[in-house]
Amino acid sequence: MKKQRFFMLGIITVLVAVLSLTFVSSTFAKYTSTVSGEDTARVAKWAWDYKGSPLAKDQATVDFDLFATIYDTDGSAEGDVANVYGPETQLIAPGTKGKFEISFANKSEVTANLKVTFAQTKTDATLPIEFSFEEDFTTAVDDIADLSWNENLGIGSATVTKTVYWRWVFNGSDSV
Repeated sequence: MKKQRFFMLGIITVLVAVLSLTFVSSTFAKYTSTVSGEDTARVAKWAWDYKGSPLAKDQATVDFDLFATIYDTDGSAEGDVANVYGPETQLIAPGTKGKFEISFANKSEVTANLKVTFAQTKTDATLPIEFSFEEDFTTAVDDIADLSWNENLGIGSATVTKTVYWRWVFNGSDSV
């Protein structure tokens, strides 16, 4: 008899639990709501200028003629190789030097890290040329590929310009 009482008590407990869960769940259903929303976003503009002109979106390199930048051989304009033979001749000789400027502007709507590296593309002759960011060549490199420049640029920042100096140093053996 005891077993039947416990069994009946168990069945009644399960039945009460099932009925109360049914009623409670319908009560909670009255307090639910559905929320929907929508949002849009625009992709930030990515744009760079090189020397005041826009770079193409897929343009990763800029070409220039190093020897078109010859400006002096001995510290004066008189007797200069480029002046004697004319600037269109573009002669280079021991003692010749030059410089060129590179300038970039971040026209993007996001901050960007600018990394400039150099590479020699024409290897007709190997010349003993030094390159530096300083006019006095305190930190000079023999290979332009060893010259690099990093700069963090903010959104719509001003133009950042670097001057690259080069020279053919007299070193006692100036043959090519």
